Amino acid sequence: MTVSHVELYEALKGPVGEVAARMIAEIVPPAGDVVRKHDLAEATAVLRQEIAGASSALQRQITDVRVEVAAVRGEMHASTNRSIRWILGVTVPLWVGTWGMMAAILVRGS
Repeated sequence: MTVSHVELYEALKGPVGEVAARMIAEIVPPAGDVVRKHDLAEATAVLRQEIAGASSALQRQITDVRVEVAAVRGEMHASTNRSIRWILGVTVPLWVGTWGMMAAILVRGS
């Protein structure tokens, strides 16, 4: 059973006086609100475990993202190579044909 503020005041009123008893009763928190070192140590241990778990989960997610980024980069590289080959396959013969026709016109015209 915890001591209430009124009970603390009544108990201290005689030995320390009314003013001091009132100040002490106002300042001292109820026993249920007081945290012991052991309680803090337990809470700290629980928080550290939770942080460690969240940290390892975050590291796994970062690793997954890095793998996905590497896969996307590979796909982009392959797509770029296909595009370059297609462009060269279309434009080089077109230019060769155009210049060949220009050369033929110039040879026939002279």
